[in-house]
Amino acid sequence: MKPTIITLFFCAALSALLCFGCSEESTPAGPDGNTPDGEADSIAPAVALTSPVDGSALPALLVIAGTATDDSPIDTVFFAVRDLCGGVIWSAFDVTPPFEAQWDASGAGDGGYRVCMSAVDSAGNYSDWTCVNVTRGTCSAAITGFSPHAAYSGRDITATGNGFGPDTGTGTVSVFGRAAAVSEWTDTTVTFTIPASLSADAMVGMEIVIDCTWRITGNIDITPPGVIRITTDSSSEEHPCWSASGYWIYFASTRSGNWDIWRIPAEGGEAQQVTSDPESDFTPDINPSSGELAWMSRRIPAGNYEIFKGYLPCAQGEVCTVTRVTNDNDLNRAPVWSPQVYAGYSMAFGQFYDPDDDGSTIPTIFLVSNVAIDELIPGDNPSFSPNGRWVTYQTNDYHIAKIEILGSGIPVELTEGPSDFNPDWGTANDRIVFHRYIDGYSGICVMNPDGTGLEVLLDQRYEEYDPAWSPDCSKIAFTAHRWGNFDIYVYEMP
Repeated sequence: MKPTIITLFFCAALSALLCFGCSEESTPAGPDGNTPDGEADSIAPAVALTSPVDGSALPALLVIAGTATDDSPIDTVFFAVRDLCGGVIWSAFDVTPPFEAQWDASGAGDGGYRVCMSAVDSAGNYSDWTCVNVTRGTCSAAITGFSPHAAYSGRDITATGNGFGPDTGTGTVSVFGRAAAVSEWTDTTVTFTIPASLSADAMVGMEIVIDCTWRITGNIDITPPGVIRITTDSSSEEHPCWSASGYWIYFASTRSGNWDIWRIPAEGGEAQQVTSDPESDFTPDINPSSGELAWMSRRIPAGNYEIFKGYLPCAQGEVCTVTRVTNDNDLNRAPVWSPQVYAGYSMAFGQFYDPDDDGSTIPTIFLVSNVAIDELIPGDNPSFSPNGRWVTYQTNDYHIAKIEILGSGIPVELTEGPSDFNPDWGTANDRIVFHRYIDGYSGICVMNPDGTGLEVLLDQRYEEYDPAWSPDCSKIAFTAHRWGNFDIYVYEMP
């Protein structure tokens, strides 16, 4: 074995840090670096590390070896060991094949190191550095998740975990090999901006480097512009709605083994169970004034769907008071609160109504006041206008329409299809969001209250449905089937 040659990086080695090979083809060069026709050689050597293996443990004596090939003779091969911030710890060079060197790493501390190699040919063409990672010891830091669970290029995302340490100014984050700007660093969270121009609908690798010593990795799902992923559970989760403050998103989920109401911070985080009845609870909606929850449930009597309301979840030790709104043998569903009580009506819901008790049901919208439940019009999935005077809804031939509560009784059709569902009338912006079903998939659309200004926000590739405006109408929560599960997502309006 050849003796190890150790040296400080001289000018040629420093130049190698900055030089990049060209990719143009040329005629093989002679010993003087010129081709037979007199053109200068501009092809950089091709280098590859053969030892150590990426991700291996650092031994007391590290043998570094590699290959360097070129159409001109190889002049020098450079080796370097760096810390995880790029600082050079050790360096050497070799001038004859097989190219190798040895680093006495017996005194190296615990942590990660990058072992690198570069070469220069007789014509003065330097290759890029190629590097692998080696580690000594075990890192106590770990990434446990991201908040939100997925986001788009250019948006902030927070890695959650433990052992990140204090912000000393030496921590770095990279995503898909690109440096990411860090805005906050604590022992349990690191917030950074996803670099621009990453492909959507893809999983990419990222790494956090702590004090130039430890490297921990994770994977981030990149979403389309404006879209973030809030839940990532293997259960089915659907029909989101917003709390009055906009902090929480409530939704129905099977994560407890039963359909129950849950809630999660709108920026992502830990989900909390809101209902826990043995019977199924669905389609929550929050009173924007009082914060009272309404939902459909089979709890009383078991097997029959009724509308319930109450202030949930209860504080520890309190007894929740749940009130039954409907009491009949029909299927009652999708309750919605009015942002402003009009003509005494504070709530609407859909019902599979059997007016003749002959077993034939018609989806019908009913209005709820303190004294009565009144039939409004055939349809489903109602939503009130900001002033409470109008109700927009899904017609029984799957269009979006609206009707004035004390008006002529004649509905106004707002869409003509193809198949439109689940309208939600924004309180702050007076626009209607809904999902449109085409060729087996659903996408999210918005329009003005008169049906004009139709805009497709999200296309139909991923079965996106159940849209709901945030209180300030800056965001839309919805359900989507993107990465194998039905999860809750948020679209951030541009």
